[in-house]
Amino acid sequence: MILGQDQDREGGLARSKKKGDERYSPTWKNMQALFGKAGMSMETCFFTNFIMGVRQQSNRNTGPSPALAHPAFMRASAALFMEQIKVQKPQVIITLGMIPFQLLSLVSTDLRYRAVGVETFEDLAARDMLINTGVVFDDDQRTTITVVPICHPCQPQNSAKRVMSGAFEDEAGLLRQVAASMQWSVVGETERG
Repeated sequence: MILGQDQDREGGLARSKKKGDERYSPTWKNMQALFGKAGMSMETCFFTNFIMGVRQQSNRNTGPSPALAHPAFMRASAALFMEQIKVQKPQVIITLGMIPFQLLSLVSTDLRYRAVGVETFEDLAARDMLINTGVVFDDDQRTTITVVPICHPCQPQNSAKRVMSGAFEDEAGLLRQVAASMQWSVVGETERG
């Protein structure tokens, strides 16, 4: 599961509808390049956002969503996200940026305690949280998922500056390690996961 924060602003959604998809956008172009470098097939992934809907009357489609200021809407978004977890049963959630990673603490007490004080990718590296295995979610089944935060691909320059720890030279290497540990297929192999 690939998790973003929210969809876009109204103008961006209208542009995507007119073009028929989002593959023209910097996010999708850069994500395709990253996944290609990692040897992962985007076709095997489920793409979603934690916050459903688009930004109304906004000039920005990045940064903190206006929805974050509305607790009732965020509770509804969290409940809908948990339904997606129930249906999709992902092995891994790859978050696009820090905000989606932080939003997961709304549905995982376990991650909330693990990530106390984590605000940046540098904090993640310092705390050895580049790959978070066994994150328990707050559903009835206590679903366990690996959570991997990456820089949002709409700004690939961020990933080049990202501090990595351990054996990872870059985000593509991080994703290759996740794919290998989950025994996912890579591009060119039989896809299973």
